[in-house]
Amino acid sequence: MSQHSSSGGDRPVALITGAGSGIGREVALGMAREGHRVVLVGRRTEPLMSVGRETGGDRGELWQTLPADVGDAGKTATLCDRAQEIWGRLDVLVNNAGWSPLTKLADQTPELIEQLYAVNAVGPTILARGAVRIMREAGAGSIVNVSSVASFDPFVGLGVYGAAKAATNTLARAIANEHGEEGIVAYTVAPGAVETELLRSIVDESMLPTEKTLSAGEVAAVIVDCALRRRSEPNGSTITIQSPG
Repeated sequence: MSQHSSSGGDRPVALITGAGSGIGREVALGMAREGHRVVLVGRRTEPLMSVGRETGGDRGELWQTLPADVGDAGKTATLCDRAQEIWGRLDVLVNNAGWSPLTKLADQTPELIEQLYAVNAVGPTILARGAVRIMREAGAGSIVNVSSVASFDPFVGLGVYGAAKAATNTLARAIANEHGEEGIVAYTVAPGAVETELLRSIVDESMLPTEKTLSAGEVAAVIVDCALRRRSEPNGSTITIQSPG
């Protein structure tokens, strides 16, 4: 735990998208345990509030919520600036939010394809742009994108999702190449199947038993280590976490 005071003080600040459940929730709690104030972003307010309360801190001192859909480019473009306005800094961005139905390419509408890229690729890129602008002024910062093994080898029905997530793999490398000398590190964490509400909304347990999935906590631990620069992989790397199955 950081040595900062319980009232917040100069604690570093982490913004986490998709923070209301699953991996995002575990990352938020992990970053809070590591002494960070957390800005919780998600579409629904109540789950964000619940996670904030779980940190054990006070709202406005150690956590804050910014309800938003990362697929909405206009709202996404302001999130990092709003985080900075709240606490005067932004040290970590975790692009965790993601979404997909289980649908083959030929069965998707152009509108669905556009939405998949908006949530899984465009939103994270716009957020990264906002974060980099703040972090380079401070001379330091960490950006972690949450991708998927589907970005290398998409499961049937997750092809467009995998293609969109692949953009975040390249995004981390691009940030490292373009802004690494300004003190910014960027990683992508690409897990296999993770036991989350999103997974179970598209894959039944009879098809993929729980024992063959990763826990959200396992993945979050790697993300937190990336955010805190505790990994040995080079800046810009994509770190794959294979499922037990």
